[in-house]
Amino acid sequence: MTEGGARATAGAGEPDGPDRPDSPDGPRDGATQDIRLAIVMTGGASLAVWMGGVAREINLATAARSGHARGWSATDAVVAGRWAALLAALDVEISVDVLAGASAGGINVALLGYANAHDTDLGPLHDLWITLGSLRELMRRPDGRRFPSLLRGDEILLPALRRGLHSIAPRAGTARTIRPTSVFITTTILGGESSRWSDDLGGIIRDRDHRGLFVFGEDDLTDPEAAARLALAARASAAFPGAFEPAYVPVRNSPDADHPDMADYVNAAGDFYGSDGGILVNRPIGPAIQEVFERPARGRQVRRVLAYVVPAPNPPEDAPENPAGNPAADHGPGQRPGLPSATETLLGALDAALNQSISVDLRRIREHNEAVRGLRATRRALFRLAPAGGPRLTDQDIYEAYRGREAERAADAVVEVFDRIVVDAAAGPAPLDTVPADAAELLATAGGRMELRVAAVRAALAQFPDELPGQADTGELWRLGRPAVDAAKGILIAMINEGYVLATDPRDRRALAHLARGIHGAVVAPREQAGAHLLPLPSTPANRGAFTIVRHTLRDLAGAPSDAVVAEAARRWLRGVGDAETSQTDLTLAWTTLGSLTENLRDLLGRIVARSPARVLGRSPAAAASSRPAMPTAPTALLASAALLTQRPRTHPNGLSLAARRRVAARTLDDFVRYLPPRRGGAALALLDLHLVTRTLTGAEIVDQPVELVQVSADVRCDLDPGRATAARKLTGLQLGNFGAFAKSSWRANDWMWGRLDGAAWLVRILLDPRRLAWLRDTAGGRPSSTADEARWLTDFVDQLATIAAVPAPGPVLAELAWLDDPDAPVPAALPETAAWVAAGIQREIAAAELVSVATAVRADIDGAGASPAPNRTFLDAVAEHSEAGGDRVDPAATDAVLRTCRVADERLTDRANSAILVAAVAQTLAVLTAWLASLRALPRPLRPAVAAARTVTRLAHAAVDNLARRRYRVTITTGAVLFLAGLAGAVTQAGLLGGLGLLVTAVGLLMIGVTSWRTLTGGLTVAGVGGLAVLAAAGLIPAAGDRLFPWLRDDAVPYLADHPWAWAAVFTLLVLPPLWSLADLLRPRRRR
Repeated sequence: MTEGGARATAGAGEPDGPDRPDSPDGPRDGATQDIRLAIVMTGGASLAVWMGGVAREINLATAARSGHARGWSATDAVVAGRWAALLAALDVEISVDVLAGASAGGINVALLGYANAHDTDLGPLHDLWITLGSLRELMRRPDGRRFPSLLRGDEILLPALRRGLHSIAPRAGTARTIRPTSVFITTTILGGESSRWSDDLGGIIRDRDHRGLFVFGEDDLTDPEAAARLALAARASAAFPGAFEPAYVPVRNSPDADHPDMADYVNAAGDFYGSDGGILVNRPIGPAIQEVFERPARGRQVRRVLAYVVPAPNPPEDAPENPAGNPAADHGPGQRPGLPSATETLLGALDAALNQSISVDLRRIREHNEAVRGLRATRRALFRLAPAGGPRLTDQDIYEAYRGREAERAADAVVEVFDRIVVDAAAGPAPLDTVPADAAELLATAGGRMELRVAAVRAALAQFPDELPGQADTGELWRLGRPAVDAAKGILIAMINEGYVLATDPRDRRALAHLARGIHGAVVAPREQAGAHLLPLPSTPANRGAFTIVRHTLRDLAGAPSDAVVAEAARRWLRGVGDAETSQTDLTLAWTTLGSLTENLRDLLGRIVARSPARVLGRSPAAAASSRPAMPTAPTALLASAALLTQRPRTHPNGLSLAARRRVAARTLDDFVRYLPPRRGGAALALLDLHLVTRTLTGAEIVDQPVELVQVSADVRCDLDPGRATAARKLTGLQLGNFGAFAKSSWRANDWMWGRLDGAAWLVRILLDPRRLAWLRDTAGGRPSSTADEARWLTDFVDQLATIAAVPAPGPVLAELAWLDDPDAPVPAALPETAAWVAAGIQREIAAAELVSVATAVRADIDGAGASPAPNRTFLDAVAEHSEAGGDRVDPAATDAVLRTCRVADERLTDRANSAILVAAVAQTLAVLTAWLASLRALPRPLRPAVAAARTVTRLAHAAVDNLARRRYRVTITTGAVLFLAGLAGAVTQAGLLGGLGLLVTAVGLLMIGVTSWRTLTGGLTVAGVGGLAVLAAAGLIPAAGDRLFPWLRDDAVPYLADHPWAWAAVFTLLVLPPLWSLADLLRPRRRR
């Protein structure tokens, strides 16, 4: 087991204390189910607003049962009350302990993870997204000098993220609560990280990895500097190419407060520029899965759910069925399809690169769940293979195989990371002075790498006892390190979970919970600073924590040779964090404690099994004994175990009844009790033997915890407005390549509202697990229930749900719950009708407040951005009519009707009502793009005058449009525009004095517009100067100018230019202006001196 796995296990298994959120509720009698959510959020630009709404609802639901007021608004307090009522009705706790995000999802993951670790309210996130998401504020100003991107990342986004994180931080003087939380945020390392591999012939394979990953544990998230680090990580993940400039991520230095040292939080050896985390890993399920697998239960019944949050997983309804490059519909049967065009090929390749498949991650979840079932089946077989009193389950051969494999795993992890650190540090601007002098030379050859690997393997092997520990060697068990202790703890917790299934007496469940706390508290890991305990390498997920172990070893052994460094790092990798002396003390105490607890557990489980009815146990003791195979001699034990392992594990359909599940638990516990010897030392050795055999056979560590996958999207029904059941009907953020919500504050408010509503719908679906309902039914009254108990429970349960839903249960719901009347009926996979009915009660309270927020944002768009009120007049009137006293929420009874009048989600930027916003957005974008083009040094000199003129014109247009939208200088700008147009018309159509007067009026109009736009006389003169150049270029069309210029051209220069005005414009722009422009460039520096 790696350091990360040990740390995660320790973090999940620490004893409850006053600073841990579990202690107030406690495991009680063990009947309470613990639902742990792992949240994965993808990229999506402005769809991050919808994901923010989902995050807010998750935060509210997880805090609902704690009883803390948290400064909630009146509406949030009501919503939290409904969540608490639902959790109490189901007797479950819900928490979040793993979060992973990419791109825009990385921002929400950072904020939710920070609030979760501190156990604070995420309410301020609403205002952050409404204000931060404004395209007008995010976009760069056309008067800038450098344009690395269209939007401002370091100037706007980064400070806003820091402010957002500080707004949800706990207030000074409040009780400090720490929730177990791991946050993973992806980024793209533009320069890449070097790595080298050895092939089977000793050659060196060089690779460059661009996948960056920031990792934070709960200690890192509650550190005083956490806000700055998280803000930078989120900023680096959301740096969409072209939209935001890459984010500078310092490693081993900190140039300013906005860019803290990230050495302990990212898998990079040196400074780098990070771009959008969704380029390479837009669906960061992998890191979340790895962390989920390494977080065991805390003594309760645990249900693991990985919530994959993706706003729009399905293509829109109007999407083409035959995408680019797919010739399936272009030919008949037996005909060759047409060859895709170059454009289709390029677009298809780009789409394939960006739309990453998650099938590998989904297959990994499935394989993990199958491995768990196989582990349980193998474990039961091993129990029967070596009952107490017979030969040991393992022998020296198995022990040697186990020891060798663990040593090689440690060595490979350490040498790989050591190589990466050395290579990247040498290439960095400030090489590590702790890197051994011989490191580069050794790592450059296959022989040198092998020498380092041998040193690491030898050091790791020396950590283990030479012989398999026996009854007289229990004092040597600590030398097997944390992996063996954690495995023994995992076995005991798995058996306790089986005991929960079988136990019906509340006293038995309380005793099981008490033992579970003692088992988890057998080892308290040293709490070390930094997310290093969790830090993985994306290319080698198994090497979690090795990166920081090697870095810290280099720091502690500065000046030591490379073989000494890798040897010490391998030892640390095996024992986990902490020095050798502390590790020996803690692990020795752990084995002693586990031995005592195992003895108590054996007695308790024996009593529980003995009290189980024969119909539950399913076999008599005599039959159980006869079903056990004869114990083979030790040399053949591994062979027999391997044969058992290769058998396909039996899988059960979702409809497995609780009675059948209890029969399985009874057989398992009966075998386990018979496997454990009564002696304390013998019990510890029996646990060790089980770990050695299963680990040697499987070759990998399998956490006995299945994982469910739930996709959380906007494609979910909402009974408040049944017509909006898809993302396309709800979300404005899907427009403009997912940047749409940035255009209007009302669009962001709409998407936030639907994020909360959809988040509530999915959370209710997760909570209303049919298996949980079957459990509650079958244990009604704290014992195996009778038919009367079950009927009474079902009536009471439906009444509780009706209180939450605020309306009686309709017919479809009652029909869907009818299976609970039949104990032998199969358990359905889900309860969609019931979930939608219950969720509507919570959604009404959410919408009651959010509709007012949407209406406020609509009015802000009308007043501040020039949007037309016509499309939303009915909605605004409905909100005003049905608002409660105080105006902060709509009457929940009228929420359904008001929501259906809201047509914000139907708006499009091209609608006539949004023409002012569209014009302003286009004007600002063109102004920034032309300014960026003018700033390019590679721009050819003949084009610079034309580009500079275009920059002036677009900047003038943007400033004028912006002033008009903000209702500033309207009279002056309008007058200037009228004078400009009238003068231009006169100059084009009139000759002589009238034409000259027209030119003068045009210049005055330009000067008025320029002064109001730039607010300086210099700006106005600049505009007038550009207008003068434009007059010269268009002299062929302006009689007042052409009459003076073209006679000279016709008589003395080139007659062709006089006859073709367009040719004169080209010659003036490309041949006359560039030399003058170059001369001005040469003179400008001299003036500055």
